[in-house]
Amino acid sequence: MSHIRINKKTTKSNIKKPHAPSLWFFVHLLSFLAERSEGKGISSILIFTISPSLSAGRQASFRSPGMTNFHMTFHIITIFPEIFNSYFNESILGRALKEKKIKINIVNLRDYTEDKHKTVDDTPFGGGAGMLIKVEPLYKALESLSFQFPISNFQKNSKLQPPNTKNKVFLTSAKGKKWNQQQAQKNTQLDNIIIICGRYEGVDERILNWVDEEISIGDFVLTGGEIGAMTIVDSITRLIPGVLGNDNSSVSESHSEPGILEYPQYTRPEIFIDKKGREHKVPDVLLSGHHKKIEKWRKSHKSQTT
Repeated sequence: MSHIRINKKTTKSNIKKPHAPSLWFFVHLLSFLAERSEGKGISSILIFTISPSLSAGRQASFRSPGMTNFHMTFHIITIFPEIFNSYFNESILGRALKEKKIKINIVNLRDYTEDKHKTVDDTPFGGGAGMLIKVEPLYKALESLSFQFPISNFQKNSKLQPPNTKNKVFLTSAKGKKWNQQQAQKNTQLDNIIIICGRYEGVDERILNWVDEEISIGDFVLTGGEIGAMTIVDSITRLIPGVLGNDNSSVSESHSEPGILEYPQYTRPEIFIDKKGREHKVPDVLLSGHHKKIEKWRKSHKSQTT
């Protein structure tokens, strides 16, 4: 069973009033309370949010600060929404989704096009090889998400913005800042991360007006940003408390200290014999049970990156 939500298009025009009149009354009441609370020191108020993850924006949900136990939500904008199912639903990430440590919302960029062919790309001005992702569908996808939580340059005048939210928009790009363990650790404190998956020759540069950071996962080029998005989600999720089971697993591993690689590790059997009859033994100190000597050996066998 998949725990990934594949989102559908949400716009202001297709957000309908709830059928029950009493519920719509409460919506207006909450709006009134939000206006009255500005600058008067009210520390908590019920927030009305429109969620496109509920029947393409046709339903509304109420959310109170602290009501949900999701640590973070990842929103991935892509033209290949099904590509993520296998990776995200297996192993540690699958368990994190099931246990609601994280939430993953897949946004199909083609839902934000206007033509019958659902065109998301076009040729670059000035000529050149390849195609570029168009700015319009990207902007509309971000705008749709901005109905749920604040995004850079959206909702600046909204009176219903949740206070102290922490949200970022990333664009996977070969010219972006190289992703590393320290960035992953820093971003574990966010509430929402939107990842735009680049494709073809890249994206229309104008979308950068709504992007917080361009991210690269290495000095090479891929056919699309989906693998980069998986890398970002995985590297952040495993650092969220409780995801790995033993939180110490992420403390002494490679790159937890900048420029330092983890010591060698071994498991059973103590002696492995290959097909040529050669014995490959586990270092004696690791079998000694002497914790101080083991710790000293591990420290001395850590490597520095080049």
